[in-house]
Amino acid sequence: MTGVVRRIHHFEDEPQYVDWIPTCLFNRYMLEHPEWFGDGAHCERRPKDRCVAFTLSELSPPVTIEYRSYVDRDEFRERFPKLCLVGDILLLDVYVRSSRGLRADGLMDAYEIARKKIGEDGSIYFMTAYPSILSEKLPAEAHMGKTFPKPTDANEIVDLLVKHFDLRP
Repeated sequence: MTGVVRRIHHFEDEPQYVDWIPTCLFNRYMLEHPEWFGDGAHCERRPKDRCVAFTLSELSPPVTIEYRSYVDRDEFRERFPKLCLVGDILLLDVYVRSSRGLRADGLMDAYEIARKKIGEDGSIYFMTAYPSILSEKLPAEAHMGKTFPKPTDANEIVDLLVKHFDLRP
């Protein structure tokens, strides 16, 4: 089946804690637009690729939504530029645990790579369990209402994704 691919990229060192995001998006579309799905609609999990995908097969053209996670800066540098498409969205985890405490390890590298691929149209968002201690070294966007606290309200993230993808029959 040919169609359009829309991607959610997520730079997150602990992806097992946020793999609910594509399932919640699938459920939202299924609840609000069941007519967009064909028989046997489901989320396909591809652990080797750190990807969860589903297809809205009844849209014309069909739309496949892929959620892809990257656990460190090397993986992000290697895979993201090859997979990123115009219209994609990126969620960046601000802090990762390291032997030196919480660090914004790889964040600025990932942000710069993403800006070059996605642009500055508002498609880059930040997630952190520590929103009250955002570093001055972070991009200005992180301080301008584009940061989601963790644990994250599922509805807020799904609302953002639905609005971003702006799918219509």
